[in-house]
Amino acid sequence: GRMVESMLPTAERVRPNAPIIAYNGGAVYDVTKRRVIHQSPIAAASARELLRMAEELGVHAQAFLEGGYVYEQDNEHTRAYALNAGVAGRAVHRRLSEYVQADPFKLLLIGPVERIADVLPLLRARFEGRINCVNSKPIYIECIAPGMDKGVALLKLARELGVEREQILAFGDGQNDLEMLNMA
Repeated sequence: GRMVESMLPTAERVRPNAPIIAYNGGAVYDVTKRRVIHQSPIAAASARELLRMAEELGVHAQAFLEGGYVYEQDNEHTRAYALNAGVAGRAVHRRLSEYVQADPFKLLLIGPVERIADVLPLLRARFEGRINCVNSKPIYIECIAPGMDKGVALLKLARELGVEREQILAFGDGQNDLEMLNMA
């Protein structure tokens, strides 16, 4: 579910013989050829609308674009996320709802557990059919393209590689892994 840049150091050590699924299914990346082979980004207009809502609700947001991720300004959330992901983002020093013009691979909202629990149903109701919003951790809401998740991306990739669904093994530890586990 992580961004490509966060997974590359591990991929270089492991040397996988298959592409990696990134951004909770928002992109499939060919490690050997160093390129995105499939992508399902969020429509920029819908992303900006969701970002405006996050700003109004006072929830920290990050937008994952090609080449990394951006956020309004540095804070405790950006520092903790960079430590966890192993990749630093970039402060743009303006509202993300104004900054984001390209279709992002994913949006990430971060906040206290109680706040995230309150915000998630609001996002799901408002963006149904336009953005898929799921918890990956109690403090995260991951937002990706509608109809996309790790399971959809894995099944699509398996078909392209000629791997039968019955031959797929998956593991995960977050709510955002549920569709992938069910598919496998």
